[in-house]
Amino acid sequence: NDLILQYNVNFSYRITSLMPFGTGLVVFQERHCYRLSYASQPVIDANFVLIAQRGCLNQRCWATHDGVAYVAGSTGIYVLDGSKATPISDGIDNYWTRGVIDFSAAANFFMSVDPVTRVVRFLYAVTNSLPDRALCFRPVTQARWEEVYGQAHGAAAICRSGGRRRLLLGGSASGS
Repeated sequence: NDLILQYNVNFSYRITSLMPFGTGLVVFQERHCYRLSYASQPVIDANFVLIAQRGCLNQRCWATHDGVAYVAGSTGIYVLDGSKATPISDGIDNYWTRGVIDFSAAANFFMSVDPVTRVVRFLYAVTNSLPDRALCFRPVTQARWEEVYGQAHGAAAICRSGGRRRLLLGGSASGS
């Protein structure tokens, strides 16, 4: 069984990520995102709806928090609420347009949301390596800033410590 996602014959974008979200599944391509939903059986009544003409870099470039998803794509970072995409990287577009971010290392990039501070981080690299920098956004205050780390990071996870959920970043140095 197969489902037709894209009818545009001019371009053939690959699927870069899948994200369970609400009652559906968001299917990300390089420059588009679709919601897949169905009523009883996907083979019979599956339905794709274009949410936005923005994509996702890879399977780790989205993170959910407080009912929305924060997504990093090839044109910037945006918030996805299930029906529309709202850009949040407008003031720092030069990172994408002027080549500050090294997209040859995009397979290593990732998003994280700290559940305590509620800071959204897009970890990226400026040279072909693991991410050693983060573009940060705090939705409550709309503040944006950049963090530069002394070591590269390969992943992030939410763990429970002391009865609270906390963000844990995995570094590249021994013992981290």
